[in-house]
Amino acid sequence: MPVKEKIGTTVPDPELDDLRSVEVDHPIREPYMPPANERRVVANVIRRFRHYSDIRKDWHEAAVEDLGFYMLKQWKDWEKVELDARGQAPLVPDEIRAAIRNFVAQLTANMPEFRVTGVTDDDVRKAEMFNGIIQFILYNNDFLDKLQEWVKDHGVVGLGAFLVQWNPHGLDGNGRIETPLLSPFDCYPDPESREKDWSDAERIIVSRWIGKNRALLLIPERAAEIRRLLPDSDDDRQFIEQQFHSEEDVKLLDEVLDEDKDHLRYIEEYTRVSQPFFQGVELEGGLLTPELDEKTYKAWKEDTAIADGIESGAITVEETWKIRVRRRVVIGNMLIGEEILPTSHYPVIPLFFEHQRNPYSMGAVRGMKMMQRERNKRRSLMIAYATAATNNKLLIDENAIVDKENIETQWGRPNAVIPIKTISDRPLKDHFWTPTVAPLPSALFTLEQESKQDMADYIGIDRLSRGVSGAAPSTLGATLSIDEFGQRGQIPYVRNIGYALRRMGKVLIDFIQFYMTKPDFIRILNPDRQPSEQAEGFAVNIPQYDTFTEEEIEKINDLSVGKFDIMVVDGSTLPSNRWAKMDMYIRLAEADLIDDIELWKKTDIVDREGLIQRKSQLAQAQQMIQQLQEEVQRLGQMFTREGTKRTTSEQETELEKFKGRLKASEVDTTKMALRIEDLLRQAATPKPTNGSPEKKKSTAKRRK
Repeated sequence: MPVKEKIGTTVPDPELDDLRSVEVDHPIREPYMPPANERRVVANVIRRFRHYSDIRKDWHEAAVEDLGFYMLKQWKDWEKVELDARGQAPLVPDEIRAAIRNFVAQLTANMPEFRVTGVTDDDVRKAEMFNGIIQFILYNNDFLDKLQEWVKDHGVVGLGAFLVQWNPHGLDGNGRIETPLLSPFDCYPDPESREKDWSDAERIIVSRWIGKNRALLLIPERAAEIRRLLPDSDDDRQFIEQQFHSEEDVKLLDEVLDEDKDHLRYIEEYTRVSQPFFQGVELEGGLLTPELDEKTYKAWKEDTAIADGIESGAITVEETWKIRVRRRVVIGNMLIGEEILPTSHYPVIPLFFEHQRNPYSMGAVRGMKMMQRERNKRRSLMIAYATAATNNKLLIDENAIVDKENIETQWGRPNAVIPIKTISDRPLKDHFWTPTVAPLPSALFTLEQESKQDMADYIGIDRLSRGVSGAAPSTLGATLSIDEFGQRGQIPYVRNIGYALRRMGKVLIDFIQFYMTKPDFIRILNPDRQPSEQAEGFAVNIPQYDTFTEEEIEKINDLSVGKFDIMVVDGSTLPSNRWAKMDMYIRLAEADLIDDIELWKKTDIVDREGLIQRKSQLAQAQQMIQQLQEEVQRLGQMFTREGTKRTTSEQETELEKFKGRLKASEVDTTKMALRIEDLLRQAATPKPTNGSPEKKKSTAKRRK
């Protein structure tokens, strides 16, 4: 059974103040005491954290004030007292929140579009897969919602921060890449950093308070040690109070700690270090092994054949040094562990509103606070004037005998009769008069509108983008042009966002190549960054085995192989005018440069995918009908040609037969002509007598 007890411990290391005498509610057990080497590491981490926190104190106080101003804490206590004495109300006609909301809405209207490019031909073919994987990771992490908070933080306090991390317990224990949003007040960068991505920082610390139960959920493998950790000490409580001015500031930063629960300081320290990498080269075959870290290299050397080859000189080892990021995790006074991340970039992704060559930036709220204070005081004055103008004051001669309570009651009623009595013969107007209220200057109303426009101009918001119809021209084309030109004021912020997202994309590629090594199926997204109804995608890290030895010989779509670069499309997060885009696509469709399906993809039709699918089926049916019609036409032409060919052949046969009959007729005609000619000759010649020499000669000639 848990009991309430007073635990007193003596901390051997003076730099560790976490083990003090505190009341805790837990079973009786010995407090956790880390080993000596671990105590030194933990002490150094805590010392650096407090050092960075002390240096960051001025920025912290100003940022807390900016955040409070954004959360409508715009009047100080002494100002409220003074206004109350004047009879004025501490009004807050807030315009900062509206300006920041419009600012965030424009910069985060769409998901960012990444483009991965490869170095070699194989990498180029694989780069398209990385595009799909990155979009898949961002979609599963609800990145668009986090992007809005990220941009809002950088606009309010000057700094927004993301963290790219590998969660081994995600996706049912298979692990997943996550992109949690960090509070700007949880980030403690190196004070000497000058780059806007903190790439030159010696280290970056991320720290906040967490409950013991939360720690057990995050790190279940160290549950036994975590249960023995003592909660935060009184010194740490005082350390928290020194960073805030009031309880309201604590609530603003979500640093409210439940007194009934045990809390521990959670610290993550990221440091860039140099790490050795090894490559083995076989001289005879020229085989180059992939780069191996120190741990993998030691395991690789234990192979007998490799060891003999290195000893004989047949295999040489090339050593190179590369920059990597070391991550240490400390909870309370316990070192949870440390690891070398597979990237040379810090996984903490900062976003600055205005970078001033230091890690402490101011937000848009700080530049608009004076404008908002002017607006608050002017509105309070105008309301006080309206109150005074609608409630006239009455001045009464002190010598007049009147019922003041009756006058106060009847003064505001129409047609009221108020009896009074004077003690002199002077006229009544000499005893009572109403002071005249000076008219309110019209310039105040002009200043009211100008102050609103000044705050919008400060962060680059155009009037047309805020829906001010008076700023719109009469034609659609001119309106669209002005809307496009109005976005130019946000180009610096768009480029800052693109720069930070490109850094995050590089870390994502490094994490994908190192952690995503298991066979998997990646579901791709449609052009609207939404998962399609049909399971479309590609398989990655699919092993191929030798038929006889059953050894793995290669992997299809191996994500760990290849070198890639990444860029972010400029302005991909900005809003696009739907009517202008639709008009452009209609013009392209009318010019037959795109088909109607591509046009429908850009519309807001509810059942768009179903319509495209039905249109595709109809187009396929029409195409099939057209193909059948073409086939019928082709067969008809073939039959026509065959019929024409057969008819011609028959005619040629008949002609030949006719020619044969004609030739036979010609022969018979010739014979007949010769016969007739012979008969005619015989008829013209006189007949000779029997036995005469002429008759014998003629008979012999005829026989011949």
